[in-house]
Amino acid sequence: MTFAQIHKYITLKTGTLNYDLTALLRDAEYEFILRTHCLIKPYSIDTDVSGLSATYSTPSDFLALVRAEWKGVPLTILHQKTNDLIYKTDGDEYTGVPAKIGIENDESDDTQKFRLIPEPSASGIITMMYVYYNTTTDGTSPIIPAIEHRKLANYVIKEIFEAEAMTRSEAEAAALLQKAQVFENKWEAILASAYSKYRKQHFSQRRIKDVVGSEGIDPFSIQNRVGTIPEP
Repeated sequence: MTFAQIHKYITLKTGTLNYDLTALLRDAEYEFILRTHCLIKPYSIDTDVSGLSATYSTPSDFLALVRAEWKGVPLTILHQKTNDLIYKTDGDEYTGVPAKIGIENDESDDTQKFRLIPEPSASGIITMMYVYYNTTTDGTSPIIPAIEHRKLANYVIKEIFEAEAMTRSEAEAAALLQKAQVFENKWEAILASAYSKYRKQHFSQRRIKDVVGSEGIDPFSIQNRVGTIPEP
C-alpha cells in the first residue's frame, strides 16, 4: 500500500484531515522496525583493513544489533555500558579475544559505535546481523513488508484520538481516550505477534558467515530459511 492509500483508511476511522499523516506513519514505521526486527541485513568488519581497535563505526542505517560473531564465535550483546568489563584498575583497557559487544554513543561526532570487550589483541573478522532503517526511499510507500503496511494505521489512529482528546470537553475527551486505548492495545498486539514471527524467520536463516557480503536478507525468501542459527 502507498501512504496515500493508508491515509484514506485513517481518515475514514478518525474523520479528520488536520494531521501530517505521512509523518505519523513514518513514526509508526520506525517503531515497527525497531520493535519487530522485520528488516535485518548482514555486516562485517575486517580488522586487517580497519585496524585493531576497541570501537568501530556503525552503518549509517543502523538501528539495533540482532547478533554478532568474532571469527565465527557468537558474542554476547550488552545493552548497557559496563566500565568494569572494559577498564583495568590502572585505567588501561583489557585486551584479548572479544567475548562481548555493545553499542555506545560517541559524543565527539554524535554517532554510535560498536565496542568489543575486551579489545581484540589480534586481527579477525566481526560478522553481525543488524536492524536497519533506510531513509533514502522515495517516500511514497512504507519500506516494511507490504503485508504489514495497513497495520501502521493503528499507531496513527491512537495518536490522533489522544491529540483530539486534549481539545475536547471532559466527556468527549474520555470517549476519545477510550477509543485511543483500543487502538493502542491493537498496536501492541501487532508488535508482539510480528516480533515473534520475524524472530523465528531470522533464527532459521543461514549462519551469518554465509550471508555476509550480500545486499541484505529478504525475510520471505525460502533460500534464506535453511539451516539454523543458535540463539544468543
